[in-house]
Amino acid sequence: MTVIYDDKCSFCYSFIKLINSRIKKNNFISISVRSEKAKKILRNYGVTFIELNTIFLIKNNTIYYKSTAIFLIIKQTKLPLKLIAIFSLLPTKITDKGYIIFAKNRYKFSKFFRFE
Repeated sequence: MTVIYDDKCSFCYSFIKLINSRIKKNNFISISVRSEKAKKILRNYGVTFIELNTIFLIKNNTIYYKSTAIFLIIKQTKLPLKLIAIFSLLPTKITDKGYIIFAKNRYKFSKFFRFE
């Protein structure tokens, strides 16, 4: 499982640190979206325009993004964090809308959320 994320965002970085501490490390690789490696991987999956406010997950040779990626990542963790995945039962159109709103304001939210 490879996660490509915005490592310049303190919220995103803290989230990845949290996930990294809650799942098997040999199953989880995180890469900065700004890196050449990430750009190459994403191009291989047909992503030509890279949005910094989007998280990408590559799992079993399939790429996921936005709320779908978040839920699949969280499903790999243990309780109680895993409970957040219950929201994946909502339509993706709704969860992606929430993701987009949160992602646009992630720098503001980083003041309030620290996963350490």
